Amino acid sequence: MIREIAYNDIQVDVKQHYDTHFLVKCLNCSLQPRELEQLKEFIYKVHDRGFPNAENALKYYLEGRSFNKPSPDTEVFCSELTAETFMAMGFISTKYVANGYCPDDFNKDDNMPSLQPFYFYNGARLNK
Repeated sequence: MIREIAYNDIQVDVKQHYDTHFLVKCLNCSLQPRELEQLKEFIYKVHDRGFPNAENALKYYLEGRSFNKPSPDTEVFCSELTAETFMAMGFISTKYVANGYCPDDFNKDDNMPSLQPFYFYNGARLNK
């Protein structure tokens, strides 16, 4: 189910010309049953959120990054969703708002305040 949701999201992005390049990031360990349950609960909670327009996405990011101000619960941009997912699973701290993260934060070990000893490694690069 999780793979199906991710695949559908990628299809929507490509059709709407939001993104056409994707990099799969792999986790170095298997998720535990409780973590999988937290992920499932989180997906059901946020699945109907919309994607903000470019102006609002930038505004929400800057407010989050500069002032730790959360964005509205009705819209979410990609790195914000990633951060919220990791927060829901207890992988990163909730000290900072999710909309204050950018994609590059998940590529550098020094920018992610990890609560658990895990890391990501690069998988396939997908180009559409």
